[in-house]
Amino acid sequence: MEPTEQDASHGPHRPHRGTVGRLASAGLLVGALGVVYGDIGTSPLYAMSEVFFGRRGIDPSEAHALGTVSLIFWALVLVVMLKYVVLILRADNDGEGGIFALLGLLVRRNRALGAAGGTPEALPKWLMISVLIGAALLYGDGMITPAISVLSAVEGLKVVSPHFESLVVPFTVAILAFLFMIQKRGTHRIGWLFGPVMMVWFVCIGALGIWHILREPSVLRAMNPYYAFLLLKDQGFHSAHLLGSVVLCVTGVEAMYADMGHFGRPAITRAWVALVFPCLVLNYFGQAAYLLGGNPVPNGHLFYALAPAWGMGALVGLATVATVIASQALISGAFSLTQQATSMGLFPRLKVVHTNPDVPGQIYLPFINFLLFAGCVSLVLIFKNSSALAAAYGLAVTGTMVVTTIAFAKVAMKVWNWRLRYLVPVLLLIGAVDLAFFASNLLKLPDGGYIPLAIGFVFFAVMDTWRWGRQWIGLAYQRRSNAYHLTVGDMMQKRGGSLDPEHSMSLVVMASRPICRPDDLVPPVLAVHFRNWNRLPKHLVFFSVVPVGSPTVNDTERFRVTTFCEDESGTVVSIQAQYGYMEQPNIRKALVRLKKEHRLRIPEKPVKWLILIGAERFVTPGHSVFERLRISLFSRMNRLAKPVTDYFGLQSDAGLTIETINV
Repeated sequence: MEPTEQDASHGPHRPHRGTVGRLASAGLLVGALGVVYGDIGTSPLYAMSEVFFGRRGIDPSEAHALGTVSLIFWALVLVVMLKYVVLILRADNDGEGGIFALLGLLVRRNRALGAAGGTPEALPKWLMISVLIGAALLYGDGMITPAISVLSAVEGLKVVSPHFESLVVPFTVAILAFLFMIQKRGTHRIGWLFGPVMMVWFVCIGALGIWHILREPSVLRAMNPYYAFLLLKDQGFHSAHLLGSVVLCVTGVEAMYADMGHFGRPAITRAWVALVFPCLVLNYFGQAAYLLGGNPVPNGHLFYALAPAWGMGALVGLATVATVIASQALISGAFSLTQQATSMGLFPRLKVVHTNPDVPGQIYLPFINFLLFAGCVSLVLIFKNSSALAAAYGLAVTGTMVVTTIAFAKVAMKVWNWRLRYLVPVLLLIGAVDLAFFASNLLKLPDGGYIPLAIGFVFFAVMDTWRWGRQWIGLAYQRRSNAYHLTVGDMMQKRGGSLDPEHSMSLVVMASRPICRPDDLVPPVLAVHFRNWNRLPKHLVFFSVVPVGSPTVNDTERFRVTTFCEDESGTVVSIQAQYGYMEQPNIRKALVRLKKEHRLRIPEKPVKWLILIGAERFVTPGHSVFERLRISLFSRMNRLAKPVTDYFGLQSDAGLTIETINV
């Protein structure tokens, strides 16, 4: 009997712009202020101070003040406005953003064309490695950002009174502990406060800037890039260290792209143009104007020097709250990044807690939360002040920016079909800026720049080893399947004399690859069962989970059901279920739904079905020292990862069969 297919006309998931992205209501604008712009919005706390009063600070002369604020202004224009607002935010994957969204766009494009690369692991290796490096560096950024943001805000206590200096580190650790402790409650419980607080913050820093600009209006000359050029020429080789400090003004820019799915491109761009960009520019120019006036800078904190004495306490409190909000955005981004990587098979399975039943994207990962907390507190205890920590900051950010540019170039060429004569000049401009910032931050390696690289290396090793290990297991299963060489057609021919009259329950066999045709090989776990016992259940269902490049999949396009046999003797059916990288498979719900829709015509209820999943046990020593180390690491991660039954939403419903992997 030829297999029949249901929903065979399903195609690649078409990108669509939701109502959220089109309307960009006032509520979304306020929300974007709180989540998207928390990090970049608090950079005035330390960016200018690091240029003039950091480890390699320059003299706060008039020429240096004008040149520095000119560099910052054009960095905001070129990096944030041109690269991200105008270009990168166009690369939405069904409204979702982030570095894995660029990867997903390429996967969907190849799948639509039927070309190679229709799965993440089939993309060019250099591109996959580049994206993994960028994602790994984001974890390093996620550890440093909360530490430096909260520390720089609490250091305002020293400006209020020198007697508070000994309390800076303990207060910072206490705030970080509280911040990570409340993660399990979910951002929706306190998220409604984020936007209004950040709106007050931006208005406040903009007003402080205006106050000092009115005192020294000549500072507006710095909008001319000629002053930036003069400063770089004057500094010579030291300009590399200077750029390493200036780049702090664009830290957090990746959040604009990563959080696009929550608020939509219109809300993010309008919030930037209408409030964030003007207020940041006003504050930076206000700090430069303060230097032009020859005023003293207590404790080297230029930002707090802008405030009058009567408002210092309130500003310190507002800055502390703002930095907590900024840290929250990076922590939530790390949770989302991990979930996306897991769904694409690039990260070990971890426990995921959904904190809001109405918003699937609001999640909490206890293990990642603990790692970030331990990393942040360790950095605070090691460096003890924001200036020292700023020396280690920037390398992860700029590295991610370079990778984003590379992936964007690939999307522009392959997905949007941009002509090279238009694409090359744009890439040369933004690529030159990215590489200049990245190269300048390499000079921070002796001063602590190795820390984000070390953090990134650990996460890269985990992701790349997990990716390699899953491919290695797939090849091992393929060799085993070829050895047994039992196809669906062969099984159908032998099925008549192999049915167990006393074993009429339904059996669901999880398949690592879709089974669509009679000549497809059955999963090894079923082949072993049939070879040993020569018995088959009355009803047999092959179930395969197919990851797609889009963040979500429409319910109408979720399942493809292929029926190989349906008569009084039983049923043989294959189900291919598509899930986006922002979704978590739930096999129980899928079977119940297909049963209710009469697309699975099996008499028993799904709760009575036996679901068979293979697990791996490794006994091979490997063929080299490096391979043995890699297999050992993957084997340990595989044991410590969340059980595959939990990941598939099965809990105790499945039977687990151990597969021994021998090579």
